[in-house]
Amino acid sequence: MEGSSEAELTYKGPAEVRNGVFRRLEITSVLPATADPLTTEPTPTPLVLARGVTADLGATDLILETARRTMQLRRGETRIDLELDITTMPGTDFRDIEIEAEMIHGDPADLGELEESISALGRVERSVKGKRARGWSYREMLGP
Repeated sequence: MEGSSEAELTYKGPAEVRNGVFRRLEITSVLPATADPLTTEPTPTPLVLARGVTADLGATDLILETARRTMQLRRGETRIDLELDITTMPGTDFRDIEIEAEMIHGDPADLGELEESISALGRVERSVKGKRARGWSYREMLGP
């Protein structure tokens, strides 16, 4: 987390995608920014969960940098976290812009109304992959 002495390690479980809506388990732990999550003791919960799915958990050379702006939207009992992410890959012209709305509490129909409002501003495509998967796809397109 830029400007902080802390970092977040997140386990993201398998995603179910329906009509552009991702649903998945996410568990996050906060670590010191200088910590190596693969060797930290006690083992952070996200890493325990990931190791339960695969033994192949080495560092990768895919580096993505994300600038995030976050807003909380409230209407009645509904609360939505709205995030604008601009993700780049150093040394390339990769640029990924994502608007992510996460229902925290309330009526899911409010997400549909939010999508309609954003779509009124211009063309919007629903994601079928996450940022990291889009980064890998771009990197594979570049070749070795």
